[in-house]
Order: sequence, then structure tokens, then C-alpha cells
Amino acid sequence: MRRRKPQEELALTPVRVRAGLAQGRLDSLRAALPGAAAFLKRRRADLLKPDEIADYVALDWLSWEGGGLKLTATGENICAQSLRACSAA
Repeated sequence: MRRRKPQEELALTPVRVRAGLAQGRLDSLRAALPGAAAFLKRRRADLLKPDEIADYVALDWLSWEGGGLKLTATGENICAQSLRACSAA
């Protein structure tokens, strides 16, 4: 049996574990992401808490670009999933 390379192990590790987040924290971040995206669209990232920004970046839902925050493709997908779940409820 072939041993996995460290990069392969990392790729197989759930992102919340890599970011060191509990499931409850992940759920609250997921629920708050559409609001965070709305702040970013209005260029009001200052309304986000620093610990939320750090967690979103660790999860690869937000990224720093040119000194500003931007929703990543993963963040856009999570946001869309959250909005669909809210409209279905």
C-alpha cells in the first residue's frame, strides 16, 4: 500500500478541521455568510468582526485581494447554498 504525501493528507482533511473550528462555529459562520457578503458588496468590511474575518479566510470563503476582502468561489457557493436553504424553509 502506497503512503500518502502530506499534501494528499491535507486535501483529505475536512476544511473545518484544518481551520480548527468546532461544528457549531462553522454553522454560525455559514449562516452569517450572506450578511457578510452584503457588507462586502457595500464596501463595509469594517462591520465584520476580526475573528469572523480570520475564520472566513481560514475556511477559504474570503480572501484578501489588493488590501480588501473578496468572496472566493467557495464562499460564493456556500453563500448560495445558505440562501437556498433559507428560501426553502
